[in-house]
Amino acid sequence: MHGRMRNLVFGYGSATLLQGVVGFASVPFLLAVLGPQAFAHWVMLEPLVAILAGFALAGVHFGHLHGITSRLVTPAAALRQILHYGWLPALVVTGAGGIAVAGFLGLGSVSAIALLCVVYVAIEAAILLLQFQARALSDALAFASTVWLRSCGIAAGLVLFKLFGLKLSLADYLLFMIVLDLAVLGVACIRHRNTIQASLAEHRPEQADYLLAVRYGLPIMLAAGFAMLVSNGDRYVVNALLPAEQLPAYVVMAKLAGAMSFAMAPINLWWPVARTRHVQDSDGGAQFFANVMPVLLAYYMFAAAALWVAAAILVEWYAPGVQGFDSLTLMLLIAGGVALGMSAPVNVGMLAPGKTHWLIVAVGLSALTGLGLAGVLIPQLGYIGAALATLCAQLVSLLSVFLISQRLHPIRWDYFKLATVLAIGGALLFVLWLAAGRLLAQCFAGVGFGMLVVWILRRNLRALHSGL
Repeated sequence: MHGRMRNLVFGYGSATLLQGVVGFASVPFLLAVLGPQAFAHWVMLEPLVAILAGFALAGVHFGHLHGITSRLVTPAAALRQILHYGWLPALVVTGAGGIAVAGFLGLGSVSAIALLCVVYVAIEAAILLLQFQARALSDALAFASTVWLRSCGIAAGLVLFKLFGLKLSLADYLLFMIVLDLAVLGVACIRHRNTIQASLAEHRPEQADYLLAVRYGLPIMLAAGFAMLVSNGDRYVVNALLPAEQLPAYVVMAKLAGAMSFAMAPINLWWPVARTRHVQDSDGGAQFFANVMPVLLAYYMFAAAALWVAAAILVEWYAPGVQGFDSLTLMLLIAGGVALGMSAPVNVGMLAPGKTHWLIVAVGLSALTGLGLAGVLIPQLGYIGAALATLCAQLVSLLSVFLISQRLHPIRWDYFKLATVLAIGGALLFVLWLAAGRLLAQCFAGVGFGMLVVWILRRNLRALHSGL
């Protein structure tokens, strides 16, 4: 237990914290180096590249994460499957996807940026593959080394660009990211050199094994694509329906709310492995899941409260010169982040082999809800309409995932305790709203509500400490 916790804290925890901090703190530097419009385009490009990288692997990395964790396939055999059967879908997706993304964002389908997008997606896919190998083996250092190098490289580059007063175009910044990613990929290959060498010595893999991994992982990737629409679709609709000069301010607020990813990242890295292990418990993981859920809800609620308070203080430094910050819009976006964070741990049943296709149903409903409401609400309410559409979409996602997962793998949740934590978190946000601008009062409120939640969840915390 203690070894796994140290692994999480010092490996995954430090890496994801650094990645989150750099991603969050990079915004004022990107605004200064790229300018508001190019910055907005970059922020819209990033999630699309991440999704395309996963589709370039046909989702097989999720299948291999499950297979290696369950000891159904070796890391070398998993990599051999990709090398033998995965190159064609990777070539098609990176080529067509990179060009399509550039055209979708109005950057030109036949342009230098389109070519750079193709290369960027391909390198990101290769890094993603090796990161999932590290996660499957619980090799936190291998995973963390890629994140550390990439995050530190971005931070150093942006600081130097701003220090020397350099103004970059979007194509210039893409080229910088490609060079940095090549260095990251080199480090990952060195770390995984034994697995890579062993994969080259493997016998020709069975295509059926590769397709089995695809059948497991591709639905998860399709769900991830819908989830990206849920999380980021609002900014694309804002870009389409509101004047171009309003996009940077909304993107800044979305970035501020996106700092919830600091809290989500270690949980999302840990959860698939923890879920796979605990469903093999004698009770199917019922005790573990029932204990962990109220704790995670409290964790996300207090992270949301702290972020909303901090954002109001930091926004002047964070986005100087960008007008349009609205505290209500930000609170709605952050509340959506809580729902998004909880969608992963309530999903117990849909990660079982043969069940991952249900993810598409749940997240697809959410994406359609979000896009439909955004089209209706944004012209009427502007930023607040976009934030409301996002919150509703993420609540639909959470509810759909919960209901489908319960049907596939019923768990007896402590609904009273979950409702109590939710009520306390909601009350805390309301008190913080009333005390806006009075930091000391907000801090006292946070400490008081926090002590109350710890007391209510004391048995859950003791149970998790003894059996995580």
